[in-house]
Amino acid sequence: MQNQRFRSRGSMTFVPSTWPWSSYDLNGPCSGSLVWSNRTPGNTGDWVGTVERMTDTVTPGFRKMQKEGKVVMNYMSKSVQTINPAVVSGELWETGSYLQCPGPNQYYSQYKASPRIILDSLNFGMTPINGFVSPPSPLLSDTQIERALVEASTRCLNNQGRGPQNTWELLAEGRKTALLFKEYLKIASLAVSSLQKASLVKGGRALSDGYLMTRYGLLPAVKDIRGLIAGMAAPTGNIRQTVRGFSLVETYKVTPMTGLLLSYANIDGTIMVSDKLRVRAMSLDEWEVTLSENLGLSLKGLVTLPWELISLSFVADWFLNIGDLIGACVPSPHVTTLGSCISYERVRAVTNTIVGQKPTSGAAIHTSASGQKVFTHVETVRYPGLRNPGLIIRNNFGLSPSLERDYIRIADAAALIGQRLLGIIAKR
Repeated sequence: MQNQRFRSRGSMTFVPSTWPWSSYDLNGPCSGSLVWSNRTPGNTGDWVGTVERMTDTVTPGFRKMQKEGKVVMNYMSKSVQTINPAVVSGELWETGSYLQCPGPNQYYSQYKASPRIILDSLNFGMTPINGFVSPPSPLLSDTQIERALVEASTRCLNNQGRGPQNTWELLAEGRKTALLFKEYLKIASLAVSSLQKASLVKGGRALSDGYLMTRYGLLPAVKDIRGLIAGMAAPTGNIRQTVRGFSLVETYKVTPMTGLLLSYANIDGTIMVSDKLRVRAMSLDEWEVTLSENLGLSLKGLVTLPWELISLSFVADWFLNIGDLIGACVPSPHVTTLGSCISYERVRAVTNTIVGQKPTSGAAIHTSASGQKVFTHVETVRYPGLRNPGLIIRNNFGLSPSLERDYIRIADAAALIGQRLLGIIAKR
């Protein structure tokens, strides 16, 4: 029988403002000297702190089961909220002229409104209720989140029961691989002659061809050969293997910060809300590994081979998980799953930024104040088991600026598009 438990720690603390207001007023309605006078401090302050909450499942006798080699995957949910202190710089000075007097003299006020007056705006939406802050409105839809879970699960299932390389593909394209060096010489010769003749179209196409041949011809072949050498020395027999699958989706939204600052200035700033989801699927398997599988000659590799041999199939995989789905649907009767789980980390953040103030009618700002405030909500959840494999449209078409591999994918796409366009231009 499993039991759930809840734990929490940390708190949000309100730090009152210590900056007073000051005014520089003309003593008397129409004549007199300028004097300083303190004004009553407001009740503005800054919320700071971290709160952690966690719910998980306890399995009685877990340590004993672990020693016996059993695998237990339990549900877990964790939430961490952090409100960073506001970072404020500058002093906000305002001069107003509200009451005109006869003659050259006039009544006016000059206020030294210290940085605390912008704290209310920086803390917008970050006030804890019952010690907890409501997360920002979600930018990722339930559909996008479910797609990410299915994508990671399908990738994980595709990796079950296969080695690190697919030697079937190396054998099927052996003739093309053998001709690579000959093609490289042709491309190098074409690039040099094109530069000598100042033919940018032919030279650009040669460079695109060379890049794509390297990415999808030479490098995979070298990787497979290294895998073959490692496979010869890899152990066979009954082993345990951990396979994984990943997916990532993220988005953000920036809106202007609007609101009245006292009675004489409007805030100039932004509110940025970001929503990022990283999914990890994992399966611990036990299977009888043979030498042929260590060498990359698996059944799954053979079944997925026709799709891999289709021209530009890798481009289709950028948008749809066709290759992963085919592999995930191939049965692996020699593989026994000991335990599996899918987990995700979702990070939602709000960043309030003030870059200055704009005076309203009848006022002038001598010096503006600026500041920034950040709130983050990190949610981590783990579910036992995996989602069923499925065909999905990849979130963000598989592109994310935070992943290095996607910069390479962008380069691949640029090379492909350039190759096609330059080919069309060359035929004209």
